[in-house]
Amino acid sequence: MSWIHHIGIVCSDIKKSEQFYTKYFGLKRARETTVPSAETNRIFGINSTAHIIALGAENGQEIELFEFPDAQPPKPSQGGISHLALFVGNRREYHDRLKAKGIDTIFIDRGEGRYVYFVKDPDGNLIELRE
Repeated sequence: MSWIHHIGIVCSDIKKSEQFYTKYFGLKRARETTVPSAETNRIFGINSTAHIIALGAENGQEIELFEFPDAQPPKPSQGGISHLALFVGNRREYHDRLKAKGIDTIFIDRGEGRYVYFVKDPDGNLIELRE
């Protein structure tokens, strides 16, 4: 495998999530589509249309935001993905900037100069900051 083409993230509010990823990670809207419920039921086992907004990075990788507006509770979750990691340059500065803006963050000092930085998107999905 040479790289990841895209990752799909289920959102409770797709517009709020789009704003988060475009504002804080510089992704750009690549496309928006609606998939009929017959197709989403066959692929995901969810009897709902899917509203999808694809957000692209400059290198061609994408995050696809999914919203299933017609799904009955319980709404689908992220399906076992623990987190995604994004390259952001200086991760400490990035973490501190998002924390100052009120974004939920996690910082772990593993000792010996090893640190882990995470932020959470509007649905609580973990995003590891890498440099």
